[in-house]
Amino acid sequence: MRFKMKKVLLLLLVCCSFTLHAEWYEVEGEAIIIDGDVDIARELAVRNALKQALLYAGASVSSLQSFNGGKILSDRFQIRMDGEVRDIRLKSESVKLDKITVQIVTDIVADRNKCLSAGYQKSVSLLRFGIRHREQASYGGIYNINESFSRLLYQSLRKNSQTFDAREFINQNIGFSGSSLPLRGNLTAQEIKQISKSADSQYIILGSITDLSTFKPVVNGIAKIFSGDLPDRNFRLNIQVFDGFNGSLLFDRNYSKVTKWEFAKHRVVDTDTLKFWRSEFGVSLQLIIDDVLFDLDASLQCKLVEARVIAVDGNEVNINIGRNNGLKLGDQFMIKHTGSYVDQFGISRKKETNSSSKVEVTKLYDQQASLMTVDRQPTANVQIDDLVILN
Repeated sequence: MRFKMKKVLLLLLVCCSFTLHAEWYEVEGEAIIIDGDVDIARELAVRNALKQALLYAGASVSSLQSFNGGKILSDRFQIRMDGEVRDIRLKSESVKLDKITVQIVTDIVADRNKCLSAGYQKSVSLLRFGIRHREQASYGGIYNINESFSRLLYQSLRKNSQTFDAREFINQNIGFSGSSLPLRGNLTAQEIKQISKSADSQYIILGSITDLSTFKPVVNGIAKIFSGDLPDRNFRLNIQVFDGFNGSLLFDRNYSKVTKWEFAKHRVVDTDTLKFWRSEFGVSLQLIIDDVLFDLDASLQCKLVEARVIAVDGNEVNINIGRNNGLKLGDQFMIKHTGSYVDQFGISRKKETNSSSKVEVTKLYDQQASLMTVDRQPTANVQIDDLVILN
């Protein structure tokens, strides 16, 4: 089905502030207005602010409601078992030049104890996405769209995600075919783990733009006169997230939009310009980024917080997450010893053994922390590259 939309440019960095009054959250969101369409800008600003509030509260939402004058039009929220939205109201809005700012208040009931890791940010790095059919990028000369899109997604992760500590944008070509296999192209589980180690991250995000084709929609009758010469353009994307510590696949999802391509046939389009991102096609890509961010947060916010041991100094163990990840002095972890062995078929396999010792955070830095055993006894056999799991 063709994606129909009015022009509106989402503010790339959604501004959110959270104030907790009992069970009420007050959230601020912004969007840029295009072509004077305040109604669409308002709804998009409210929707994104609400997403952030829900994730901050530890709830997950699979669909969002429509808004009209601060009241809910329909009851289409599908809150998962760990959260409930009782009420949402549009408190205020202001329009200045081409930007709308809204404030909503929402009553959210969420049992954060059911998701121990919701208050912590997991380290993640993103590799530059590929283009499966590069010949499709010749229309408009958008051969750099994969870098522009993946860089914007990375920047949005850094600024807007409640779940991730985005550490590195790896602007390199990586073997990634975009198939549905758990390991793509030439990437093996071992290579995923190596990328994770070099990027100092728990999760690795890979992606592939699988369709950039253009086509002229079939139009009959009088509408054909007004259809013009500009084609529609597909944008299909596949994203996978891997656990960098064991190479396993955690997230695999496809996204797609079809929108009008507004640029002349022989024009070479710079995908790093504001003109491109303000076009209907550019706005549709920002909506995809918005969906990706929410899906990643909702899918992975309750995954275990893990970190890698990066140094051992006597009784002190240093790990590669810290204050930026939400760690606090006294947080306790369990140590997981890692190793490998060769099975009877000559295949190298990973071996993990949980230690009975518990360690707690004694020193905090931005992206690392120092731990010691709770009873201050010597740590037994802890080695670099062992893992710790939030207890």
